[in-house]
Amino acid sequence: MRLSASAIGAEGFKMLLVSTLVIIATGGVSLWLVWYRTLRIGRGASARLTEARIVLVPGVRLQQGEVGTDYRCRLERALELRAQGAGTLVLLGGVTSSGSVSEAARGREYLCSRGAAESELLLEERSRHTLENLRYARELLGTSTPVTIVSNRYHLARLGVMATGLGMPHHLCAAEAQWRWSPALAWHLLREAFYIHWYLAGDQWARLVRDRASQARIS
Repeated sequence: MRLSASAIGAEGFKMLLVSTLVIIATGGVSLWLVWYRTLRIGRGASARLTEARIVLVPGVRLQQGEVGTDYRCRLERALELRAQGAGTLVLLGGVTSSGSVSEAARGREYLCSRGAAESELLLEERSRHTLENLRYARELLGTSTPVTIVSNRYHLARLGVMATGLGMPHHLCAAEAQWRWSPALAWHLLREAFYIHWYLAGDQWARLVRDRASQARIS
């Protein structure tokens, strides 16, 4: 999902400024430390189901209204987990591109075309970005239900950080069976590291200055 100004909000921009200042003050070291963490988590993630049988599948911005490569990879992994004994598959993602179809709805169509029963699928169609994916999933499931979160390897670290911040017991599951390095992956990791740094720096700043509005936004 791509972030828009309306999705970020005033508190988000404030946290972005704090994060940028930290990166500048540390000469980029803080960002590269987060990048390494993102790399390590993505490379070491399992692609198998854990004891958490409810599976969350965050959406990806649709490509001309259709499921793209990364989203398809997540959905195919969800089908594999279903075959391993997963229960409900929770598809996350609202309308984030031109048109009126949500990411979750397109995901449901794809899974049903591959043999999944619609009764096994639960949709969340309000979220516009990763944090909202998880926040609205928490509203659906509560904070005591362990979940397995399926996503591309480059995206797992951000999901883990945010799920922890939201108090969601979770396990991370890689969409790809194996780690494969590529120039595109390097870019994804850098972008994800920036988003994670933004979240962590903003969270620490909000706690330090007791900014309740900003804390409420990310917790």
